[in-house]
Amino acid sequence: MDTIIIAKIKKGRDNEIWITLSTYTGQLRVDIREYFIPEGKSDFSPTKKGVSVPIERISELEDMLEAIDTETVDSAETLEISKGWEIRGALREYEKHRYMELRNYILNKQKEWIPAKGVTFKPEIFEQLKASVRRAASQQMEI
Repeated sequence: MDTIIIAKIKKGRDNEIWITLSTYTGQLRVDIREYFIPEGKSDFSPTKKGVSVPIERISELEDMLEAIDTETVDSAETLEISKGWEIRGALREYEKHRYMELRNYILNKQKEWIPAKGVTFKPEIFEQLKASVRRAASQQMEI
């Protein structure tokens, strides 16, 4: 299956968050990923910054996104993808700047949750992101 672009959400001058449906290792997934324009190029390229959820878990992703408290810093919601891998969504703050994040967490051998790649964005575009995931859920039913 070719990648189906559900939405492109402007993040900055040279970067966007794309919500797509694509097949990875034979499995249909919804992907929320940051894209950027490399220097000297005119087209967007994907980064490693993002999260990917098996399509059969998309309703759980929608529920997690709806449950995120957008007023309380560090009040994370969690979606377990598999044993030792989960995605957390939360409002964060760094140097008095607030941002939203969706981030992968991996359980290491010491049984500690280690943050991995994820995507961050301004709280102002969170509703747009949630709406795009809802569109992905409805579109995947047509595939």
